[in-house]
Amino acid sequence: MGRTEKCGLAERAGRRRDDIKFFQGFAFVIGSTEQEAKRKEADLDSYISIDGFLAHSNLGVSQDDGRPLAPETLLKDIGTDSGRSHIEWLRKREPGREPTVADLGRLVAKRHPRLVGTPEQIADALTEWQKAGIDGVNLINWMIPGSYLEFNTHLLPELQRRGLAKREYAPGTLRHKLFGRDRLDDSHPGARRRGAFTRRLAAE
Repeated sequence: MGRTEKCGLAERAGRRRDDIKFFQGFAFVIGSTEQEAKRKEADLDSYISIDGFLAHSNLGVSQDDGRPLAPETLLKDIGTDSGRSHIEWLRKREPGREPTVADLGRLVAKRHPRLVGTPEQIADALTEWQKAGIDGVNLINWMIPGSYLEFNTHLLPELQRRGLAKREYAPGTLRHKLFGRDRLDDSHPGARRRGAFTRRLAAE
C-alpha cells in the first residue's frame, strides 16, 4: 500500500492526509568511488549472520515466550503481530511455496534497505526518494560509531549542499516541525485523553 492509499485511509477514518508522515530507513555504504563502495558492501555482507539476525530481531521469536523460533518454522504459523508487513511481503514474494523463518532472516538481513555509492550518487538516489513522497530518512547503522561518522563526514555535507539536510536546528517542538502545530489535532485518537493525567492527580 502506497502513500496515496494510506492517506486515503486516514481521511476515511476522520484524520487529515498530512497527519501521516513517511520516513524510509536506509543503511548507507559510502565510498570515494563506486568501486570502493561496492568493495565495502561486499566486506559488510561477509559478516552477516542469519542466526544472529534472527536472535536479535523480533521477527524470529515466539510471541508467547520470546524464545527463538526454529528456522524451519513456516511463516504462516507465526502468531505474532510484530513485523506482519515483512512476513506478508515475503509470503507474497514467494508464490507457490510457503517461506520459513530462515527465509525471512536471510532476505531481510542481506537486503536491508541500503544505498551504495559515492556521496553524489547516494544524494541523487535520495532526491528521487524525496520526489516519490518520503518525508525523511532514518539512518540505519552497519557499525557503531563508524556508520554515523561516515554519514556525517562524507554524505551529510553533500545533502546540505543540495538542501536535502538542514545546517542547524530551528526552535520549536518536534511535533510543530513535523505537523505545523504543538498540540495533537482534535481528530487524533490521543486527543481524547487530553488532561486525563492532570485530572487524576487532582483527584488524588
